[in-house]
Amino acid sequence: MPFTFYRGLSDTDLAAIVAYLRTVPAVDHDPGQSAYNIPLPPAYGPPVDSVADIPAGVTVEYGEYLAGPVAHCMECHTPMGPMGPMVDTDVGRGGFEFHGPWGISVASNITSHEDGLAGYSDAEIAAMITQGVRPDGSPMFPPMPYGFLANMTNEDLAAIILYLRNLPPLPDAG
Repeated sequence: MPFTFYRGLSDTDLAAIVAYLRTVPAVDHDPGQSAYNIPLPPAYGPPVDSVADIPAGVTVEYGEYLAGPVAHCMECHTPMGPMGPMVDTDVGRGGFEFHGPWGISVASNITSHEDGLAGYSDAEIAAMITQGVRPDGSPMFPPMPYGFLANMTNEDLAAIILYLRNLPPLPDAG
């Protein structure tokens, strides 16, 4: 469960998620006792009292909100350390491996570094995010949810690209 960024969800968006979940019909199923086999780092506390809305618009701040708490881009595109994604030092640097029926895919560096997105146009980045197609026409691998991301508004996509362009340039992880 990608929970590193959930602390940043606005109160309004969190309330909308809760409202939606309350419309889903209940299922009579006992999942058993939960067991958490991962340590929670101290950075996950103290409890968050309130998170203000980030005004929608083509801004770095809104792009960061969409790429972080909402779409979890930064969760997957940041290398993992012993306590989870290394968001304080390596955000967007890539390197996280996904194992699946397609084989192994590695989340790319999406910082402004030459190992990342520096050489790509905004249109090329948009196609990679929403269509899963590299500029050379080759397909990108799962698990990135290209179909879901294709439903973004042009303004939301532009905000995310603006945010990515403003990430500190970091070389590929590894």
